[in-house]
Amino acid sequence: MLARARQRAASILRDERGIALPTAMLVTVIGLGLATVPIMASVNTQSGDRRDQASDAALAAANSAAQLAISRQTSAAGTTAAESCVYENGTTLSRKAPASATSGSELKEWCPVVTVPASLRPLGTEAFYRVKPTYSTTSSILVVGLGKATSGGRTVTRRVRVNATGGSSSTTKKSVFAGGQVVGIDSLTMSNDAVVVNGGGGSNGSVSMTGSANICGSVQYGTTFTAVNGSDTPSANCSSNPRVTKQGTSEYPDVSPPANIGSVNSDARLAGEDQTSEASRGNLSWNPANRSLTLNYGTLTLGGTNPYWLCSLTLAGGSTLKTATGKTTTIYFDNPANCPGLNGGAQLTIANGTHVSSDAANGPAFYFVGSTSPGASKIVMAGGGTNDQFVIYAPHSAIDLSNGIDMSGAIIGQTIVLSGGARINERGVFTPPASSEVTVTGPASGAFAEGAYVECGAATDLTAPVTGC
Repeated sequence: MLARARQRAASILRDERGIALPTAMLVTVIGLGLATVPIMASVNTQSGDRRDQASDAALAAANSAAQLAISRQTSAAGTTAAESCVYENGTTLSRKAPASATSGSELKEWCPVVTVPASLRPLGTEAFYRVKPTYSTTSSILVVGLGKATSGGRTVTRRVRVNATGGSSSTTKKSVFAGGQVVGIDSLTMSNDAVVVNGGGGSNGSVSMTGSANICGSVQYGTTFTAVNGSDTPSANCSSNPRVTKQGTSEYPDVSPPANIGSVNSDARLAGEDQTSEASRGNLSWNPANRSLTLNYGTLTLGGTNPYWLCSLTLAGGSTLKTATGKTTTIYFDNPANCPGLNGGAQLTIANGTHVSSDAANGPAFYFVGSTSPGASKIVMAGGGTNDQFVIYAPHSAIDLSNGIDMSGAIIGQTIVLSGGARINERGVFTPPASSEVTVTGPASGAFAEGAYVECGAATDLTAPVTGC
């Protein structure tokens, strides 16, 4: 047994070629092997330290994002329920509505993701936030901040959720035409000598003018303003009221018809049950199933005490639509999705010399529920029609005015295209009726007070803001 042990020891002291190694060399090899144990432990500790440092930096970035969101929501004066998302617009803060989403979506009523500027986050990190504002009886916001930090080639993300509450919400009355009487909320595009002479206009998005198109007076734009004839250079038709541009946005709430309008309306008058106010009906076609009204010539005088509830109205052939003496005509247009007979057509068509007139200051007011599907709700005015004291409010409709249309009044759509010599308010100043005022709900003055704070589970973005929170 002793001999076998010696043979085993001797075999250990040989290299791969079978050459015997000195005993001292073996001791050195064993010593080096043992020395790697503390070296590897040190490397692992340093790697762990780097991960911890990245994690701490990411958490700091997430917290800085949440704090910035709360500060901005507090600082943006005039924040309202309909435009409750605050974002950086150059050197100022601007407002817009929460991103639209289908009912039931987790992102419903959330604002878009905001990237925190490098100067406002910890060095070497990325930071983002998302806000869900609620301005009802009490002002409150839900904020989720996301921070990212990289160390040793490994990126760590941390996410926090913060609830903040303000005071009792305030309510005020405000005209929807305060930002201009010709407004394309997403875009206003003008060309070919189209002009707005009185009342001003603008967009929460872009305003574009080509050729000799112009708006006299105030022009408010949200993102971009372009004009061939110079940013603020008055053209001949604005010599006494030169154009003045300013950047900003206004609030344009959705149209909310009376809850009982389906059963309480004046549509029956169109069917002929009560024709005392319709002295000259002309070639009138009324389809109650599709709620579509067409007038090809003659005069239709609208009265009644209740609003009308239509899907479409077509005025053509030199016809005239009037408001009865001492009456106020209000027509609500339903969502196109509820109008199977529309078949993609325009909900309002005014063409071929049609005249919409008023009784003194009581002009007709047309309110469109519209659609979130782009282009589903359309309004077309062309062919030399004239309109007096006329209001169109259609925040989810595409509007096209062209070919010599002459309108006195105020018009708001999701998009507006003015071309072909369209003239708005050339015959004088129009004062929108009091019925165009809306109740604006916003936060009370003062800072939001932070409430519940939760650190969320890991996530690489904010597509599902509160999942894991």
